[in-house]
Amino acid sequence: MHAAVILELRAGTGGEEAALFARDLYEMYRRFAERMGWKFEVLDMEATELGGFREVSFSLSGDGAFRHIQFESGATACSAFLKPRRRAASTRRPPPWSSFPSPRKLTS
Repeated sequence: MHAAVILELRAGTGGEEAALFARDLYEMYRRFAERMGWKFEVLDMEATELGGFREVSFSLSGDGAFRHIQFESGATACSAFLKPRRRAASTRRPPPWSSFPSPRKLTS
């Protein structure tokens, strides 16, 4: 007997990035099921304009599906780490030492 597992993925707070992350998780489970030889069936799907998922639910069934997936639960967060932008050269402040008087040549 093969017990089926139903999984639901929902994009949380974060708009399109959260929806794209939900799609990535969906693809991860789909590939894993394919690799394990399980049956993968989409039950419901609500896609976004950029290809992410607001919500998707699917079932996995096959030998060991329940045993491997039974403890999957909880929230997963995705954080965007953006590279800081540099200011344009015209808006940069001069270094603090630029206001010091220029050094004089010492004479002995």
